[in-house]
Amino acid sequence: MPEPPASATANTPLAPSVEKAYYRKCIELKRRLNEVEEANDAARARRTRLDRAILKMRLERAFLLEQLSRRTAMVDPEDEPEERREIREEIMGPRGEGAEEEEGEEEGE
Repeated sequence: MPEPPASATANTPLAPSVEKAYYRKCIELKRRLNEVEEANDAARARRTRLDRAILKMRLERAFLLEQLSRRTAMVDPEDEPEERREIREEIMGPRGEGAEEEEGEEEGE
């Protein structure tokens, strides 16, 4: 880009009204910049809190799933109620096998 002639940029004084307009514009831009920075800081803090909450929920979920698997592993099939046993046998078969395998044995006979 060609440089403007030296005479055009050599400390040309601006009219007082133009200088006041530039001054007001600078003040307004500084104010707006501060507002945006404050909003950015608030959003950053909110994001940090949300990330911590998500991590906490993930840990809690993993803990609860682990507890659930421990407790379901401790259940003795003979101790479960009759209704639940019947439903399990319908789904898994009487020996805990899949119902599909049982159907395959009947067809093979």
